[in-house]
Amino acid sequence: PAAVVPPSRAANDLSGELLKFVHDSLEPVAKSNHELNAFNKFGMTLFLAGAADYLAMQHRVPEHELTEVLSSQMQILGQSEALARGFCANIDEYLLDPRNQEMYQAGRATIAEHKKNPSSGVPLDKVLDDWNRPRQKEDAHTKQFVAVLFTDIVGSTALTQARGDDAAQLVVHAHDRVVREAIGMHGGREIKHTGDGIM
Repeated sequence: PAAVVPPSRAANDLSGELLKFVHDSLEPVAKSNHELNAFNKFGMTLFLAGAADYLAMQHRVPEHELTEVLSSQMQILGQSEALARGFCANIDEYLLDPRNQEMYQAGRATIAEHKKNPSSGVPLDKVLDDWNRPRQKEDAHTKQFVAVLFTDIVGSTALTQARGDDAAQLVVHAHDRVVREAIGMHGGREIKHTGDGIM
């Protein structure tokens, strides 16, 4: 049997900080009238994943340890291990939906603000208000200026051939985190993932 590798100190720090953030997040939700149905639980999980991703960057926690921490936090919130691991495995696909991306970015923005000002509350109840608000259909005749940006990891095919899939995936995950942080900071929206880049 393979030896069990204990989590790094950075992963333990991330886990503790995330657990406190979850507690602070759930307090206003418990006082609100939000039903804890599957839709709201999914939204809260996206919010938590955004916060976890932000903290992982701060603590320099590798992707595989972030997945373990996020999965265990989801289980504390009542998700089964299979559901938690499935969510972590499919997060990139979930984030292609603009509504899911907004909730994820709200988690990142909230934890960033909370770290600057720990006495500020965590307004997850208000974020859930937005999450539950029906989306308006966009007017097809409305014109607005947009900028479209494509990122690309140069030499990704050569990297995969030289170092293997695992090394290439580490680079892709690091790229995705950096780009998604910039998207969130500047009010952007991820349209699609191209395998080694983002539109």
